[in-house]
Amino acid sequence: MVGLIRIRRSDIEIGRPIRHSVYDEHGRLLLRAGMSITIPRYLDALLAQGAYFDRAEVELGRLAAPNAADEPSVFERVEKLLLNLKHVYATFFREPARIDLQKHIRQMAGQLMAACGEDGDAALAALHLDQAAPYRIHHQLLCATVVELTAQTLGVPEADRLALVCAALTHDLALSEADDALEKARPPLSFEQRARVREHPLRSVAILAGDCGVTDAAWLDAVAQHHERMDGSGYPLGARGDGIGLGGRLLAIADVYAAMIRSRPYRGNAFFPQNVLRDLFAGQHKYVPELVQALAGSIGLMPPGSIVRLQNNEIGVVRTRGGAAGPRVFAVYTPAGMPLLKPLERDIRSPAFAVAGKASLDECRAAEIVMRRLWTA
Repeated sequence: MVGLIRIRRSDIEIGRPIRHSVYDEHGRLLLRAGMSITIPRYLDALLAQGAYFDRAEVELGRLAAPNAADEPSVFERVEKLLLNLKHVYATFFREPARIDLQKHIRQMAGQLMAACGEDGDAALAALHLDQAAPYRIHHQLLCATVVELTAQTLGVPEADRLALVCAALTHDLALSEADDALEKARPPLSFEQRARVREHPLRSVAILAGDCGVTDAAWLDAVAQHHERMDGSGYPLGARGDGIGLGGRLLAIADVYAAMIRSRPYRGNAFFPQNVLRDLFAGQHKYVPELVQALAGSIGLMPPGSIVRLQNNEIGVVRTRGGAAGPRVFAVYTPAGMPLLKPLERDIRSPAFAVAGKASLDECRAAEIVMRRLWTA
């Protein structure tokens, strides 16, 4: 059919929203723009039978984005950091001699700090909306973002924050090497898997100090202590109170937060961010209340990118952390379950638009591109 462009494998990325609608060779619609393909074999089958973009739609998209060559948005830069961190880790474990891990981590930490300083809302949103990156990669980048924003709130100097962000990006280094098996495990974990989990803080330090040449004590201490607890109930050493530094205390709560808001096979479904923060407040004997307060103030009780259901049954997404009026929320689905072409801001102080609870990204896949434009347009 005239006007169709055959899609190549490189045109569609697994788990990412499709930029243009997909058609068959006769021009029949197969997938709407904004939807995503999460199963590789489905994409292979689609391409094998012949899948096409509409040429006019592609050209219209180019005309609508005259500034495409400009600096990418913070949202897009954080998405790219996810891909870069994945590549760095994969290269390190496959061919460690080929890559200077310490150098790359320091560079990415600096880039993330710059992104958070420019638009913390967009940085948080990119990570809260991401479902495509491997768990461990996503987890460490989200931890690093939470640590950076909270450390900013606490007034930690930039040089000291850099060490803490580096620690967050590498705190699970020892788990990443064999992460596929762990992430696919069903409860209960085996004895060997539990041992690997309990040993990973010190094993990560050993890799960083031994193989990567890291000598920064603040970086190494934070990695070693991120599972220690103020009451001595943590691991691997059972340190308590003053025996745990600021980096370890801060990374501990960021680690719990980032772990609990994403589903995992051996732990269960994701929790609503507000509920995770509530549980952190409840664990005052394990965590420093002032740090939990600073974290909550830094990312918000409903961080940007959180998907919510409103009282009128619309589905919305949190755009910003907000000020005295609270977070800014935009509806992306009607009460009848139809995606909106343009997000509509809702005042959640109004009873009709009050947040009723959490919704999942799976419930609003068709609105992914619309949601991204809240931070990229």
